[in-house]
Amino acid sequence: MDYYKAEEKREEKIKKPLRERKRVPPVRTVLILVLILIAGGALVLFMGSDRLSTLRIKDVIISSVPGQKPTFYHLEIEKNGKEYFLKTKDVFDITYRDEFVIKDVSTSSLFGMGVSVDMEELGIPKAMKVLLKGVDLVDRVMQGEGRGREPAGEYRIRVTYHGEIIAAIPVKVVVTPQDWLRVAKEARSGKSQIESLKQAGELTKSDPQVNKMLAKAYIQEGMHEKAVGEYQKVLKRKPDDVTALAELAKIYLDQKKYNDAVAQYKKILKMKPGDAAAYANMAYAYSGLGNWETAKAAYLESLKRAPDNVTVRYHLAEAYEKTGQSAQAAEQFRIALKGKPGDRAIMTALAASSLKARKYDEAIRIYNELIRKNMKDASLYANLGLAYGGKGKINEEISSYKKALALNPRDATVHFNMAMAYEKKGMAKDAAKEYEKALKLKPDDADALAKIGESYIREKKYSQAIKLYEKAVKKSPKNTGLLANYAYALGEMKKYREAAVYYEKALRQGARDPQIHYNLAYTYDKLGEKRKAIAEYEKYAATRPTMDILSKLADHYMKTNNYSGAVKSYERMIKIQPRKASLYAGLGYAHGLKGNTDKEIDYYRKALRYDMENEDVHLKLGAAYEKKQMWNEALAEYSKAYQLNPDSSRAARKIPQLKIKIIRQKHKET
Repeated sequence: MDYYKAEEKREEKIKKPLRERKRVPPVRTVLILVLILIAGGALVLFMGSDRLSTLRIKDVIISSVPGQKPTFYHLEIEKNGKEYFLKTKDVFDITYRDEFVIKDVSTSSLFGMGVSVDMEELGIPKAMKVLLKGVDLVDRVMQGEGRGREPAGEYRIRVTYHGEIIAAIPVKVVVTPQDWLRVAKEARSGKSQIESLKQAGELTKSDPQVNKMLAKAYIQEGMHEKAVGEYQKVLKRKPDDVTALAELAKIYLDQKKYNDAVAQYKKILKMKPGDAAAYANMAYAYSGLGNWETAKAAYLESLKRAPDNVTVRYHLAEAYEKTGQSAQAAEQFRIALKGKPGDRAIMTALAASSLKARKYDEAIRIYNELIRKNMKDASLYANLGLAYGGKGKINEEISSYKKALALNPRDATVHFNMAMAYEKKGMAKDAAKEYEKALKLKPDDADALAKIGESYIREKKYSQAIKLYEKAVKKSPKNTGLLANYAYALGEMKKYREAAVYYEKALRQGARDPQIHYNLAYTYDKLGEKRKAIAEYEKYAATRPTMDILSKLADHYMKTNNYSGAVKSYERMIKIQPRKASLYAGLGYAHGLKGNTDKEIDYYRKALRYDMENEDVHLKLGAAYEKKQMWNEALAEYSKAYQLNPDSSRAARKIPQLKIKIIRQKHKET
């Protein structure tokens, strides 16, 4: 700002003759010197005989001589309303709060001719009578605009005479941490802000606020590890700084370092046990670790303190879903929806949760409501189709899938679900077409491959099924369903050895379908590998104890003298058919072979309760009585057998033999 325009004009008038002084004739120069001497004498008379004044007059006279430099005395500066007179030995301090004006410069130059003042090193070519602000100078120093970036204390106010320096007042531009913080706040780029904050941190190594500001700047630039370092510096000095702990925990969450995040939130909760946000964030970290039970507990603690937090309730519902508690998840979604009515995300989640919980009516209602809000969302129609399918409304299910496919015809899953719906309606050809579309869109879809293969098997197109499964198992060698179906198709083509190989592979890959054990047992039977067949039948019977399989096992055990195995098989069959006489007879016979005649007799008698006219059981019971030397009872059973079948040679032979034994027994007794 220029306060003395008139003075500048005067200087311009003076400067012109000064530049032309080399052309002044010698006579005129002498006259000027004479005038100066007269003026000097007048000054002496006026000022007295003061020695200083005399010296200054001398300086004026000397400096008036061409080629001589004037003497500098002082600068007159007004700073913040206070006057300062600065000499070369002084240092002028400037802070960002200061405002100052260089009002005058005192030299021996007559009328100040040829003298000027600048702060060229700070980018100010004309410094006289201009209002200067410390904040501008501080900013120039901080931004490197000062020429050469001289250290503080080495900037200067220069006094020049016709461009030559005659004096320099040292200037100390004081840069404080607050200056760097101020510049950081005003910075337009993250990198500039970081550099300013680093400078502030260098000046004040114990201010946690600077570390926190720098950490946030690092986060904005994606430099998370450096941000962690700044927060750790804060916590090293102040371990209970909750803000630093919380911000550090958030970084760990962003980096998916969930264990580290949990550790920070535990520290926070020790100091602030009622912090709902800390519980919620810790729950989120636990969910990231897959620890859903602990996550649920933490979400519930958060909701105790902030029950209206819809976001936390939404995440709690997700945690319930992850732990298979669909009903509880749906309930939490309902509560969240009350807090935020019409929220599409919550409605979609609630509909999906209701679908999983088999609450199809609720799912249908919500999906239809969402469809009214967004008619072009194919996924809504696809899920609506699933809900209708759950209700058994196949026509509505198919209609929904068609609408979904109209919006997104390349959705392999919807084609697959459509195929299954067609199957339920008995529309096998349409189902096959949809399975093929699904497979075309997703060639590696094991389910689609399996379904198409199943359709071939149902139609007994085993050779086509084999070709399909041959390709399928190469793409999905661990899909047990594909392996088992491939084996079945091979078996139907009487390729038993290959079939056995793929059944075995399916079981090694963890197949749990008991039917695979049965089919493999049947295949081993065809290959003549009886022991392997029985082992597989046993595995099948362990989960599906059918009469057919148990009977096969009992026969095998009897043939191989495994009477204990036979007993167990008969006992299991009796549980299935407790009123079948032949089972009790078989169980009695097995006990007899084991040497337990009492149980043998007992089960034969039970068999006769359900079939009194079974000749074979009477004969076996008679033989059992014989082993116990119960001749009368044995005779009675053989007699009943003979009555049932007079042609029974065994009964006819045994009856007289037993009568003789009875007579002899009586004779001995008498």
